[in-house]
Amino acid sequence: MIRYLLLLLYVLFFIVTFIVTSNGRRVTYASAKAKADFVNITVNSVAPINVQLGQKQIRCLKSCLDNVLCMSFFYNFLSRECRHFGVDFTDPGEGVPENGWKYYTVVRDCRINGYACPTSTGYTFFADICLCYKYVAIKSTHWQAKQYCANIKGYLIKINRKLKQREMERLLASLPVLDSKQENGNIFIQGTRVGNTSKWRYDDGQEITYFQWNKGKSQPQLSTGENVIAMQKVWGSLWHDATAASKIMFVCEVLL
Repeated sequence: MIRYLLLLLYVLFFIVTFIVTSNGRRVTYASAKAKADFVNITVNSVAPINVQLGQKQIRCLKSCLDNVLCMSFFYNFLSRECRHFGVDFTDPGEGVPENGWKYYTVVRDCRINGYACPTSTGYTFFADICLCYKYVAIKSTHWQAKQYCANIKGYLIKINRKLKQREMERLLASLPVLDSKQENGNIFIQGTRVGNTSKWRYDDGQEITYFQWNKGKSQPQLSTGENVIAMQKVWGSLWHDATAASKIMFVCEVLL
């Protein structure tokens, strides 16, 4: 009985692994969530950003959390090999069968004290990546959208990983068609073009490396004035560049 209790405590410790206090006011947790459909499967088509041998599972997670580029990892319980990745994997078909592997997605800086995601007032909570967001069906310019988000202590949604992209795809697919142009399915997301270059940055100045451009429509076109990013439902929720003066819907993300 004691053995099973210890095992349960270890599992719980691994799910909610580290608690961090900042300024005595904000308590957050970091965790790894196992994906049930990624068992005895690993991925060889994408190079890991780090490989460690002979590691315990908990050390594999901690070293991933120490690297801001690490979004997920595979751990092999037989060989004790740890592989960190800077991307998410959502389709087991991307992998190849190999015994001993389990796949985990990583969540950082998720708030567990103070207010929770206010789902009763129109917000949605996606627990897999601790994402609290709100779809705003008000046609707005890019500046107006950013200001609205700032007023609710948030910011335009920052899509920096596949799991966030997939959640926005789910959101747009759920929206009813309001008119022939489906304008409600065209939303601003975070991202601004750097001058007249092909580089893009988030609001905090970090360079964007994750994109879902609609290559079939030659996006981004990088035309004069098209210096912000939007995603379009009728284009399979892929991205396009847009003018900041355009008036479309948007999604705000709130830090928990």
